[in-house]
Amino acid sequence: MPTIYLSTFILATPAIVFDLSRSIDLHQVSTKQTQERVIAGRISPLGILGKIADHLFLKKYMETLLMNRNLTIKQHAESTGQNIS
Repeated sequence: MPTIYLSTFILATPAIVFDLSRSIDLHQVSTKQTQERVIAGRISPLGILGKIADHLFLKKYMETLLMNRNLTIKQHAESTGQNIS
């Protein structure tokens, strides 16, 4: 699994940011463009194919996904606090 380092400055208390980062509703807002759904369970590793996919695609995909998620959390935290609706 690749290592990703991101920093996002958010003008809100750590408690608000933490609560928003755990919100399933806000997660769905931040991933609506990917049409991903929240489900229970874990994906099992794919061995060498999984490692190749990690190297070729996963890091960039996850960086973009996490940057969009951070931006969504930032926007909600700074403009509406914990109000997700």
